Amino acid sequence: MELMTGELERKLNLLDPSKVWTWDPASRKPYRGYPKKQLPMWHKYRVEFYPHVPGLGIGSGILDKYVINWSFPRLFVSAAATASREASSKSNMEVSHDSQRR
Repeated sequence: MELMTGELERKLNLLDPSKVWTWDPASRKPYRGYPKKQLPMWHKYRVEFYPHVPGLGIGSGILDKYVINWSFPRLFVSAAATASREASSKSNMEVSHDSQRR
């Protein structure tokens, strides 16, 4: 509820003299080398904090090829699956490389 009312943002900014805690898309600014504009919290602390609240309509800002804004749980599952595939592929390459040495 605090997220929807803006109370969470207000409380965080009371604690932080930089007042960088906002999820307003208009507050995003470009950063060299990054395709996506970043929130003020990222520019200050290199972190994006997104509370996941189903039904609130706050997405990650990362769009798929169908221009659907991915939710954070979907991103984490996708990232975990990618990391698992990469680790498995690396492991297979090491086994293959070791077998060629013998």
